[in-house]
Amino acid sequence: MCTANCTNCFGSNAGQCIKCINGTYLLNGVCLNSCPDFYYAINSTWVCQSCSSYCRICADSLNCLTCQSGFYLIPYSLTTPNSTLMCTHTCP
Repeated sequence: MCTANCTNCFGSNAGQCIKCINGTYLLNGVCLNSCPDFYYAINSTWVCQSCSSYCRICADSLNCLTCQSGFYLIPYSLTTPNSTLMCTHTCP
């Protein structure tokens, strides 16, 4: 029997979930109500995916919203309007 919010698992212990009920997100075998910092939600598959390097909070794999401590949020392309945002070690 699977743990709460888990519809498919390979055991009954925490961390053994393979698929969560819709509305909860799978991360490392556990079903969560939302993805934690350093991850973003993929609503089509109900999983949490890692943000790009140095991102603390991200909208998707390419667009950072906030950076880890000590990093700066900048447009990926300084010449392209509405460019995605990334985190860098140095302030431009």
